[in-house]
Amino acid sequence: MGRRGRCPYCGGELEFPDGLEKGRCMYCGKAITADELLSGDISQILAESSRNFDEVLEKIEGVFLRHTDLMKQFNEKEYEDSFEAFMEQERGIIEQVDMSCRMVPADVRAIRLRELAARLIDAIMRTIDEKAGRSRSKRNVVENDFKMQQVVYIVPMIRELHLPVSEEFCDCLIEEWKARNNGDFYYKGDYHQLIDGFRRRKICYITTAVCETFGKPDNCYELMSFREFRDEYLLKQPEGEALVQEYYELAPRIVAAIDMRPDREQIYEGIWEEYLAPCLSMIEQEAYEDCADRYVTMVRTMEQKYD
Repeated sequence: MGRRGRCPYCGGELEFPDGLEKGRCMYCGKAITADELLSGDISQILAESSRNFDEVLEKIEGVFLRHTDLMKQFNEKEYEDSFEAFMEQERGIIEQVDMSCRMVPADVRAIRLRELAARLIDAIMRTIDEKAGRSRSKRNVVENDFKMQQVVYIVPMIRELHLPVSEEFCDCLIEEWKARNNGDFYYKGDYHQLIDGFRRRKICYITTAVCETFGKPDNCYELMSFREFRDEYLLKQPEGEALVQEYYELAPRIVAAIDMRPDREQIYEGIWEEYLAPCLSMIEQEAYEDCADRYVTMVRTMEQKYD
């Protein structure tokens, strides 16, 4: 008999035949699933949508304010569990954002999402002001920390829920952030890409990121040379193991901070020219101590600039 209901975007009446789980609305062209079809009286659905908007407008700030120290868990050991806990705690709020936009006209939906995004970003900006005070240097650190929280937790969580408003709401968050930060831009983070990055870059995060920028494979000469340097020289030094472990803690945050910048390719090219190319030459000349010193300098410089 199929499933009948209304498009969650435009309210058009639709029917999905038995066995069909995905399709497009014949009225507005949006891709939807059978589970997203709405049932009930239109006026009742619209009234519920308005109530949800009024409620979630008062709640949306909590998605950030309850988690101001979340970036401390952005590391290889804790990220996956911390992300899942964050999503479980806040998914109800984002689902209510979605319900507040059901079947309203596109212009009304855009206004509501923009207002909700503005409320959330305003909460972030107030917290930056409170934590940084009048210190410009401290403000840069706090601002970058909370920007990264959007990139690796808030935006990926919203996208991971795969709601009809997920992508549009994330776009609104980015636009509101840009409007309050002199056009500062970040890319929409994706949870699975971030997790995959931890797994694939476990050996050599920054070097892998740089080599990927040049289109080099994971088993390229450069990466294999740095891995051999790590295993055959660095880990055998008195403080080598502690140094490598510290690197594994710092590097994912550094790479994530660079990856969200529109000029990330130029940054990675600069890292190659200033640090990695000289290091590779030192490895080839068996100047291992000089290479270690140069690599540590790179990490310390990147830590101050991006972590």
